[in-house]
Amino acid sequence: MDLKTFQGDQLVKVLTQSPIPTIKGWNRLEGRPRTDDFDQTLRAEVRDPLWMLTRQWQLGEFLGNDAGSPAFAKVKVATTRLDRYQVKDGAPQAYDETMPLEAHVERERLPLEGQPVGTQRIPTHLSLSLQIGRHWLRLLDKARTAGQLSRDYKQDFKDIYPVELPPRDAQSSDIYAHQEVWQIFAATAGRSMDGSSLYRTIRDGNDILEGITVDNHDDVPVIRDIAQQLVQWFRRLYNEPELNEASAWAPSYLEYQFTC
Repeated sequence: MDLKTFQGDQLVKVLTQSPIPTIKGWNRLEGRPRTDDFDQTLRAEVRDPLWMLTRQWQLGEFLGNDAGSPAFAKVKVATTRLDRYQVKDGAPQAYDETMPLEAHVERERLPLEGQPVGTQRIPTHLSLSLQIGRHWLRLLDKARTAGQLSRDYKQDFKDIYPVELPPRDAQSSDIYAHQEVWQIFAATAGRSMDGSSLYRTIRDGNDILEGITVDNHDDVPVIRDIAQQLVQWFRRLYNEPELNEASAWAPSYLEYQFTC
């Protein structure tokens, strides 16, 4: 029977006498195998033998030599604290125990240099650049609220370090090829600040106040102090190696190589 064919008192009769079950319940849900033969499952077949071979090559197992099996083994263990480490192409250096070994070995420099497109320099990592810019504006706003600055300098820095929409040419084709990427550029261009350019200026020791009119000379040391606060915040958040520090990454083995 179909409930849609009932009208008025007929529907009431159907619900009260329950000739058609309206509620279903289960006491227990359990899986039911579709076969009685589990031989194929228990064999644990390798679906991608080439992957297994490449893993063996990566870990150097092809260089091993299994000549026999030991009847017994004795182990003597001595421990010591790490005091030096060396990446594959670098010089030995003192080990800083305040930083995990993984951070020493695997850290990489962030893309802050930007991509030159004509006369512009487009942020390579736009979300990172926007994050730095937003924090810088918050620091300026905090100093202004505390009465440390004579006026609001946020718009000045937005004008000096703007986020610009890349021109539609071959150099920026990688940006316009992805709709979400250029939409973010379009949404932030002219409204947000390129924090990567500001951070590079501070990091390289250049004057961040170049091109900005300072009405009160007492604002200069305050802004320079805020610049150091930005650098400290960035280094707490991101752990970068030094500019000339060797990398432990070995592309041919797809692994990090280092010695302790």
